[in-house]
Amino acid sequence: MTASAVPQLFIRSDYRYAHQDLINSGFWSPLMWMSKSSSALTAGYYYSLVGQKFWIIGSGSDCHILFKDALISSQHALLLTTAERKIYFSDLQSINGSFVNDQPILSPVLLVQGDLLKIGPYEIEFQDSSKLLPDPPSVPQKSVLLVQTSEFQRQVWEEILRTFGISIKHQSQISQSCRNRAEGLLTELDELPDLLIADIEALAPNPYGFCRWFRDYYPHIRVILTCSDRREIFESERRWAMHQGAFDFLPGFPQQNPWVSIPDVVTRVECVLQAVNAQVLQESTLEPILRSLMQRSSHPKQ
Repeated sequence: MTASAVPQLFIRSDYRYAHQDLINSGFWSPLMWMSKSSSALTAGYYYSLVGQKFWIIGSGSDCHILFKDALISSQHALLLTTAERKIYFSDLQSINGSFVNDQPILSPVLLVQGDLLKIGPYEIEFQDSSKLLPDPPSVPQKSVLLVQTSEFQRQVWEEILRTFGISIKHQSQISQSCRNRAEGLLTELDELPDLLIADIEALAPNPYGFCRWFRDYYPHIRVILTCSDRREIFESERRWAMHQGAFDFLPGFPQQNPWVSIPDVVTRVECVLQAVNAQVLQESTLEPILRSLMQRSSHPKQ
């Protein structure tokens, strides 16, 4: 089997760790499947970080990596992969904390080859390559075109969308008549997006006509309207926008702190995932991901 750049976790063989507990947690040992074993593999347990955007680690039954131990919180830590295939490790406000190379985690840490993660009694090595698996099958990436006049709003949207593996193109404004500008917008793209997130100021004077045009000519491309200087959209406004062809109408992010209300951010993420026909995650899963993103945004140099 050919070598492949597959990030993974590794736990060495040790009497402290029960074999069946690790197997139940999703780890596997080369000794269990001799066809996969290799002289290059160290004896121990492996967990391949492929096929998902994130992994929640903890003692709760809803975790992806489940460690039943009194020292581990129900949602203890998070592994998050970005669109650039970098993996961050963050603590989810656990009681006993999480560590990388014996240092407590105060904000998300970008993992590199050989980093040693400590969660409760478990010591886990991060490896950024593996000879265990072929390259994972490619999945068509969802794409979003951002049309935002506010650089701040655009940056927040980009941070969120990239976290969920969505590719992004952006354009600050559109000119000319409603139909011509919509057609011109699409002809400038190499490929059509799955979704437009457009601020009504960029679509002035007729954002609803813009939505109607897409509904009539490109019904498979959904449009989410935003208003950067509003913190609330009345339900009557939202219903009218949707009646005119918009998928939804969302307020802008607060300039001082876009993460001030995590439930509001969760609502935005759910809306986007629904619009691109992606799997909508449970709120209990979304919240720790967004809190980790909030910490990472607050510590850009970490």
